[in-house]
Amino acid sequence: MDNQLKLSPKQARFAEAYAQHHNASLACREAGYSAHGRSASVTGTRLLADVSVLERIQALEATAAADLGVTRERFLNELQGAAA
Repeated sequence: MDNQLKLSPKQARFAEAYAQHHNASLACREAGYSAHGRSASVTGTRLLADVSVLERIQALEATAAADLGVTRERFLNELQGAAA
């Protein structure tokens, strides 16, 4: 199911920005939400709790990982190799 259809344009922009840098406050500002005071932080937290937004972020991250050829197994193997 494509949850992107359930998102507002701002929510979709937030998900795309968050998937790039994992900073909720910055993603809120980039998506056009208010940047005054702590509202970006509060809004970011609220958006990350939204199932549709979270599913879109996960889909974007999965696409990026597939494009890079990164799998969980490969990541863990490389992490273990770096720790050795």
